[in-house]
Amino acid sequence: ILLDAFCCHGRNSSSHHPNEHLGLLRALATRLYDIGYCQSLNFIVATLIGIFPDDEATAFNCALALLLRHNLADMYRPKFPKLGVVVWQFDRIVEGFLPQVHTALVRHGVNSEYYAIQWFLTLFASDLPQNAVRRIWDRFLVAGWRVLVQVGLALLYTIQDVLPTLDTCEALSYLKKFTRTRECDA
Repeated sequence: ILLDAFCCHGRNSSSHHPNEHLGLLRALATRLYDIGYCQSLNFIVATLIGIFPDDEATAFNCALALLLRHNLADMYRPKFPKLGVVVWQFDRIVEGFLPQVHTALVRHGVNSEYYAIQWFLTLFASDLPQNAVRRIWDRFLVAGWRVLVQVGLALLYTIQDVLPTLDTCEALSYLKKFTRTRECDA
């Protein structure tokens, strides 16, 4: 937890102290004892501290609401059962809505488990700029998981012409980085 708190501190927020981040991560791990600490939670907490920099209790309660009311906790349960379902569903949705991307991914031997797990575990907080993440979260709180799927499809749509031109090594590297190297307007 300590390593993740300091790692995420510099990347996703500008004003909070890493000890605040660490305290919230520990409190969540204690409160959600059946899950404990899972590495992607640091991005969720960092985003919430950025939104509520002077109110640790509100950040904690919002994290709990995301995890419990919006079923994000099910993504972190042992063996990640919901995550497997989400990944499978996203692959089928990409196949249906972005056949050119799907064909390129199949040619490279890649599924969404490779590039999109962090998107779903962190609600895009690990990959997109905070201004875009906050807008995505606003929509997610109103419309639910389909917003995350729509954002994922929109991101893949932007690379549908590039992906087929890459060899497998280039494609693998590109898929891990493309969301971090471009300006995103939510």
